[in-house]
Amino acid sequence: MAKEIIWPKRASDDRDEILNYWFHRNKSKRYSDKLDRILNHEIDSIKIHPKVFVRTV
Repeated sequence: MAKEIIWPKRASDDRDEILNYWFHRNKSKRYSDKLDRILNHEIDSIKIHPKVFVRTV
């Protein structure tokens, strides 16, 4: 069963800042989109298999 991921405000803001940094640095959204897809894939993996990953909090 898939779990719900709860994002703290700071983590969400940090993710947005990272994606925004790469967008402005490369003057293109391609790399930011690629990073976003990778992050989403990893998040989906955590939701499906939560016991495989180590909890950090």
